[in-house]
Amino acid sequence: TPSRSFCKRARFYEANSDSINLEAKEVAIRYNIGKKQSNTLNDKIKLLKYDYLVLALGGETNFFGIDSASKNAFTIKTIGDALLLRNHVINMLEQADMEYENIELQKSLMTFVVVGGGFSGVETVGELNDFVRDSVKQYYHNIDTKYIKIILINSGSRILPEVSDDLSDFTLNKLEKNGVQIILNNRVKEIGQNYVLLNKGGGDRGEGGEEEETIPSHTVIWAGGVKPNKVITGLTCEHDKSGKIITNENLKVNGYENTFALGDCAFIVDPNTGKP
Repeated sequence: TPSRSFCKRARFYEANSDSINLEAKEVAIRYNIGKKQSNTLNDKIKLLKYDYLVLALGGETNFFGIDSASKNAFTIKTIGDALLLRNHVINMLEQADMEYENIELQKSLMTFVVVGGGFSGVETVGELNDFVRDSVKQYYHNIDTKYIKIILINSGSRILPEVSDDLSDFTLNKLEKNGVQIILNNRVKEIGQNYVLLNKGGGDRGEGGEEEETIPSHTVIWAGGVKPNKVITGLTCEHDKSGKIITNENLKVNGYENTFALGDCAFIVDPNTGKP
């Protein structure tokens, strides 16, 4: 749904949040004049006053210091990311269909790896699995379905840590039944243009895991986590160690009346468990 048709009764600005002054109750937004440029010479800044502020800036992709991941992996944060990934997957199918005489190369072209077992990773691997398998059955007759590998890698001991154990297990069983290979308690150490290097047994804390495994693949999708952006971390309020805004049980920002935070940029404690 286009934002303007969705927010007909709101005053809508398509711009970047440049900075937020909680004391002055001001939001500075930045936008470009004319043709979009890489520099900021044509940028304009507008100040917006507010009575109430809701911070829902989400987060940025967190590669956890793995430079090769930021260079060689696809991300799945925006519609643009999804379109880029879809076109790439179709390209891999076309290449694999032509490389039917080189089985090893075809196998690597037909190996798709998703890193991260949260909501984004699980949803992505499920859609990707259906898309690849359905496409091969309908259009790509030089590809044997036994060479299709859709892999989900998670550093934790279970997928979907946000939900209950039984729902997590149900999802895992469904994915495996549909042909997805799930690798738990493994950390990605490096991502190349045509491979993924795993630190086996590294798990959430990265302990142990001296054994390594290389998975040949030309498609690695990173859904491994998010971090707050600099607008959030730069606010003069209370943050947790990752930079998220600490709120109370009503999502109110500690120390500031009429200011709320929610979603990936907020650190919200569950009053029932005492855990975030």
